[in-house]
Amino acid sequence: MFVYPVKISAIIEQETSINFSIYIYETETLFTYSQPKTLSLLTVKKNNEGYLAQYDGIEIEIDNGSIMATDALDLAVDTIRTSESCERQVQNGLNVLLFSIDGNNVLVYYNNESKIIDKIISEVNGQLFTYEILSIESIQT
Repeated sequence: MFVYPVKISAIIEQETSINFSIYIYETETLFTYSQPKTLSLLTVKKNNEGYLAQYDGIEIEIDNGSIMATDALDLAVDTIRTSESCERQVQNGLNVLLFSIDGNNVLVYYNNESKIIDKIISEVNGQLFTYEILSIESIQT
């Protein structure tokens, strides 16, 4: 369903609406933010060494709790890629695919007619995150 490297743009509604993109590569993920405007200068790089945030030229290491709402989409993509099977249901004309691995559950809402993913719901560590998917693009390397 996803081939690395891939760029996913999405919106998540938390206390505020966050519009962001994730660039997922084999060994690292880059998070960029466009809304709210105060986050537009923020980028976060995630790799096997941890999380490195850059804001207006300042770099600092952070923990995943700082960006959990957006990081959960990266974890959802990893769950989809590594899950050995999925359950399929149909709800309101959309295919709903359920992936589950290591306690992480992911629902993917796929529109058969338009051949696009409309929404991803991810449960990570008991927390639910719902993403409206704006676009999914392959990254040319």
